[in-house]
Amino acid sequence: MMATCTSDTAAERLQELKEWFSAHDIEYDSDAIELRVVGGDDRPSYAVFAKEDLDVEQTICRIPKESVLSVRNCGIADILEQAELGGVLGLAFCVMYEKSLGAKSPWAAYLRSLPESEHLPILWSEEDFSALTGTDVEEQTVRDRALLEDDYATHVGPLVEEHGFPPEHFTYEKFLQAASLVSSRAFEIDAHHGESMVPLADLFNHQTPTSLAEGEHVHFETDADVCPYCGANGACYCEDLEDEDDIEDVDEFDDEEGEEVVELVTDDEDDEPPELYDPEDWMGHSDEHKDPASYAKTHEVDFLEMNLIRPCAAGEEVYNTYGEHGNDYLLSHYGFAEPKNPFDSVSLSMDAILDGLRSRLNPDRIEERCAFWTQVGRSVVESILDPEHEESDDDDEEEVEDQEDDGEEDEHSEDGSEDTEEPERDNFYFDFAGKASENLLAFLYVLFVDAAVFRAFTESTERFERYVHTLRNGGWIVKSTASGSSGPKGARSAKGRGKPAQSTSGNSPLDRAISMTLLALATGRDAMYPTTLEEDKSKLKKLAVSSATNCRRSALLLRIGEKEILARAKKNYMAAAPASRR
Repeated sequence: MMATCTSDTAAERLQELKEWFSAHDIEYDSDAIELRVVGGDDRPSYAVFAKEDLDVEQTICRIPKESVLSVRNCGIADILEQAELGGVLGLAFCVMYEKSLGAKSPWAAYLRSLPESEHLPILWSEEDFSALTGTDVEEQTVRDRALLEDDYATHVGPLVEEHGFPPEHFTYEKFLQAASLVSSRAFEIDAHHGESMVPLADLFNHQTPTSLAEGEHVHFETDADVCPYCGANGACYCEDLEDEDDIEDVDEFDDEEGEEVVELVTDDEDDEPPELYDPEDWMGHSDEHKDPASYAKTHEVDFLEMNLIRPCAAGEEVYNTYGEHGNDYLLSHYGFAEPKNPFDSVSLSMDAILDGLRSRLNPDRIEERCAFWTQVGRSVVESILDPEHEESDDDDEEEVEDQEDDGEEDEHSEDGSEDTEEPERDNFYFDFAGKASENLLAFLYVLFVDAAVFRAFTESTERFERYVHTLRNGGWIVKSTASGSSGPKGARSAKGRGKPAQSTSGNSPLDRAISMTLLALATGRDAMYPTTLEEDKSKLKKLAVSSATNCRRSALLLRIGEKEILARAKKNYMAAAPASRR
């Protein structure tokens, strides 16, 4: 999330940005931190450094919410509202529009400080993209590009044509560039603004806690519980609105007043950059404007803060965190990867799993048990692993019922795309330690348990729940029993609740079959890469550090991380697999 520009203008733009901060009440403790130009001459960047020792709970930045750039306060807020474009898509359009205004945008200095785009794989050349062959990011990028192409064709292009925006500022290439900025920089602000660009906050770079470095120093804090209609963080008129017609009246009033702002900003005779769009100014204060929306505004300024959660010594860079993400996510969303990332994993698709089992399992067996998994098993396992998952599903069902009762459906999803019912994705992967995820293990047990145990699952969901609980309590291992059972005894009886009977004879045939499958999956997944782990490590050592090699470096770090996980997985499951099958 580094802001970048050419080296000969980096210092000037940073100074311009500081002056813009001051003009818009964006505050930082200049005695405690320093904003610097960093990086090489080919791609200088900005970062935040401590000038003195920083203590926990110290506030080093305060940013008014009215200074953020969002779909709610940009110059075409009314148009985006009418088009029902929100989330990342709406904000990307918002960024394109404000950049098209040049110096007339209230955020001009901030936008000039940003790079043209970030190094996200959606923008990589075909040569650079080929370096992702076999990785989790390869398939993800293909899906992302398809979704973005559809968003542009379905929403962005038609909106540009409808409102006569200058097409040269709204090309597909510029849309991808704006989307990369939003993906790598946007913060979730509150129920009103949603995803927003936050000046100053996006200068803090990310650091993942690893064996090589500690984690972040600061946390981004905001009062997210505000009125979704007006943004008030206290009592407002919206609380008294009785039905949706009243809300629509407020929205229509905002839209009408918002059009005046668009005209103000696009006035060619205005040589000076205008102030940030202020909803208070839109409303006016005369008697004729005593509309419900005017009462919805509050004069209390709502701030965002960056607060210390870990001490930072003088001279060190002050880091934020974008979350506990593996390199596949960091690269797809932020354009970089990190060595030895403890949150790395290697995903496996159901198709890949089944392709490797078709020679060992009867097709009818596979079909029957996959149907059980998709209809029953997946949701049961998710509810056990994450109790909040079941509550979320219940909430979703209630929301759907409410929409059906009202006879209404949202035309667009939260990110602005049309709602499409995507199949639920399974959480099948090897983690950093090379261990199979619990979802993957549960699925394999469903495939491999004997017919009697599986029949018990189909007759009673409760029995399957007990089976999964018993497996988890036993470390996902079923020991051999005197009768050669292929599962916990509790799965066979509605009353059985104890752990499976165990002996010292070693893992059961069921466990050996699953270990053999996991070994084969790790081996097959590793074979998808065009290079070996040793070759990638050698290439990384020889690769020069520069912006020209950034994509290749990130791809190598991603590949190395994934291959090391697969090597650990093969080691983990090699011992349990029958020697003849290794």
